[in-house]
Amino acid sequence: GVDLEAFRPADELTVSDRLDQIGEPRAGFVGMIDAYTVDVGLLDELARSYPDVQFVLAGQVEVDIEELCSRANVHHLGVLPFEEVPSVLAGLDVLLMPWQQNEWIRHCNPIKLKEYLAVGRPVLSTDFPEARNYESVIRIAERPSDFVDALGELIAGNSASTPALRRAAVASETWAAQVDTMMDLVDAPPSRTVADSSGSCAAS
Repeated sequence: GVDLEAFRPADELTVSDRLDQIGEPRAGFVGMIDAYTVDVGLLDELARSYPDVQFVLAGQVEVDIEELCSRANVHHLGVLPFEEVPSVLAGLDVLLMPWQQNEWIRHCNPIKLKEYLAVGRPVLSTDFPEARNYESVIRIAERPSDFVDALGELIAGNSASTPALRRAAVASETWAAQVDTMMDLVDAPPSRTVADSSGSCAAS
């Protein structure tokens, strides 16, 4: 689920003063950077390809990003209090999901993607199953080279979606809605299992 009260549209949020000394345009990732999720090599390629774009990272780091952060256009803000995350996202021009291709990612359902969409900024993601559920409102890159090219297009303002459409895509995915869904499942009568003629089981 996503907290739509906290993650309001970017134009309703005050941009974090943590970004005051960081130029524009800005692209960024907010979340844990570990060995299973973020493609640090892809981030480095982005920073090298777009020296005039400022790359903002925030969150706990569990891998070596010293070389990445040595670039003049890469800025790591450290771990943010939850209540500051929306105001940082509001100050970014493109929100990045530079995730790896592995079994963990193929089965994930990231809250981060929904928070990005709720704020309404353009989202650029690598290709994984859950991202495909939002392909009408985010940009998905199948290959690293596509990701690099797509960032340039989004920074230039070439997005097929709008802030309102992005937010609408997660309007029904609040935590309250998730609880209602779970309660419906709890209240539903148990399914009856019968054996079919081949000996396998089918629910009815």
